[in-house]
Amino acid sequence: MDYKTSLFILIISTTTFISAASAVQCFSPSPDLLQSGDSYYDLDTQIKLTASEKKQIRTLYRLLKGRWEGTLDVLECKGSDKHPRPINKKAEVTASTKEGLHNNLVMRVENYYRQERMKRSDRYDLFDERYILNISHEGNVIEGSQKYRIGGRYRSSLVERVSNIITNNHGFVFTSTIYTNGYLTKQEIYRLHEE
Repeated sequence: MDYKTSLFILIISTTTFISAASAVQCFSPSPDLLQSGDSYYDLDTQIKLTASEKKQIRTLYRLLKGRWEGTLDVLECKGSDKHPRPINKKAEVTASTKEGLHNNLVMRVENYYRQERMKRSDRYDLFDERYILNISHEGNVIEGSQKYRIGGRYRSSLVERVSNIITNNHGFVFTSTIYTNGYLTKQEIYRLHEE
């Protein structure tokens, strides 16, 4: 396959993914919740990565290591499931990535929301083997999900983060979809290229 054909396929697959991602609905149920039912809330279902999977993932991490810049599109869900209020935001981004201690990808971002005149720093620990539920890696796409609890002793929420990275010759698209107690509350799409 020549360069132009590979690039065309990458653009089509990325466009298809982005179109599908932008079609999410606030408070829609997690696909895992629909499939698992009540066992969705069980945190004892983490998987152990095989040596081969760890090697593939580390190879990808080495490709992504570095400094990046680009844009961020955010969908935040406010209100209730009966009266959702989707809030869309855009930001300019600088980011750095490196391999973490738990076979994870650490991504630090600095987001500048021009319209709100606000800066925000975030850190993502992606594909952390301590919390990973599933992971798939094929070609230039890696996708996985993690679950963990946040909150205090008497009140907590179950958070599921579905992370998807599509790499290309100049950078990558990272999509983070957050489900709180099984329902979509936030989605972020980073489109990053080398600085």
